[in-house]
Amino acid sequence: MFIDYASPPKIFLGDGQGSFTQASALSLGLETHQSYLIGASAADVNGDGHVDLFLLANGPNMLFINQGNGSFTDVSDQYGLAGPTSRSLGAAWADPDRDGDLDVLVVNHGAGSSGDDEFYLPQRDQLFIQEAAVFEDHIERLYPDARKDGFGYTAGWFDADDDGLLDLYVVNDLAEEGDGNPPNFFAHNVSTKGNDKPHFDMPEQSHLDQAMLAMGLAVGDMDGDGDLDIHVSNAGRTFLARNDGDLRFIDDSLALAGLSQGPRGDISWSTEFFDYNNNGRLELFCSFGHMPSKASYGPNDTENPIDQFDALWSRHQNGSFEDLAPTVGIDSPLSTRSVVAADFDGNGFLDLVTWALYEGPRLYQAGCNQNTWLIVELDQPSTLNRDAIGARIEAWSGAQLIAVREVVAGSTGALSVGPAQVHLGLGQHELIELRIRWPQGEESVHSEIPTRRTLRIVRDAPT
Repeated sequence: MFIDYASPPKIFLGDGQGSFTQASALSLGLETHQSYLIGASAADVNGDGHVDLFLLANGPNMLFINQGNGSFTDVSDQYGLAGPTSRSLGAAWADPDRDGDLDVLVVNHGAGSSGDDEFYLPQRDQLFIQEAAVFEDHIERLYPDARKDGFGYTAGWFDADDDGLLDLYVVNDLAEEGDGNPPNFFAHNVSTKGNDKPHFDMPEQSHLDQAMLAMGLAVGDMDGDGDLDIHVSNAGRTFLARNDGDLRFIDDSLALAGLSQGPRGDISWSTEFFDYNNNGRLELFCSFGHMPSKASYGPNDTENPIDQFDALWSRHQNGSFEDLAPTVGIDSPLSTRSVVAADFDGNGFLDLVTWALYEGPRLYQAGCNQNTWLIVELDQPSTLNRDAIGARIEAWSGAQLIAVREVVAGSTGALSVGPAQVHLGLGQHELIELRIRWPQGEESVHSEIPTRRTLRIVRDAPT
């Protein structure tokens, strides 16, 4: 699905082999009343095994429940997710209070018309906690009273300290040093089981409170040490934060400086960690693109040439990075905004679908090699968190940790969302062991798992 602002969403139904057929949004029940749509998110909100759609707008947001027969029903008012009116860009689903259902963080960029950013008024994000299919905003649990309203762009839930609780990182646009707008925001989850609402603190040692003109967020284990690192796109030098443990992140941005035109940089948008060649190491895709509302320079005097090339950064053992995008044919000079990595043709290698300003979607199909892979889908049929959003999956071979992933829903990229599954590139491993920590803290081990297939693991939630 692609959002087309004041027009209905554009829907393309895949056949699992890389081909698509366009379908009418109205025929599926996705009546948007010509709302000014900006972003979209997807999750199985009611736990019935079907993916529901949450459309973000400059105006009331819209939640559509999947009926399982090819149609959707608008339940925005019933679920409490329609308002208040805002200019929402993204929504990240998770179960931070571990009560078995999904909550959602809605990122708001600012109220105003769809015109020039200069006329937007900052707004506070919303943390909707679900209780029996009704959502209530409890942003006070997350943001201190003294925190100003801001210009949120993307947010992601992830377990920063591997304690089984999902933490939150919100990236904010239009924040520069000294201008008073809120910087990026990291919240550490300190909830205890049995609490009716999640609780957070703000660890000063994280060094994640960067003042940026940030757009996109990527989360993944880029250095293979078992914890999750962060990359944030920017109008200017991007921010690469290596997780050093104990909620400390080290700024490794200079490693990327030569690939983003030095300290001023180009204008980057969506960003995504994924293993493009299944060798067990994550690469980092970052989309770059011209901002037509500016002249030769973008915001904060960043470089703003017409042609800004997308990058695919591969990390060497010494910590340096190489841009593979020209080699593999994805160094597009278009004004790319969003990206999703997924296996659209079922060959076990991740393809990329991008959306570029004035150009629309583009699908890059991955080539194959002899490396092995595994796609894992989790199922908790007796909970409202059916897809086990927030689960941690580790692939092991003996004492060797091969890969770490978390199941996410709408938590990364920029204005985009991928499927609620994890893809593991496994190098030459034909058999692996999977260790799963489920969203409510229970663990399971699955040994002698053959690779090169999609594996669905079903588990009943604890009583």
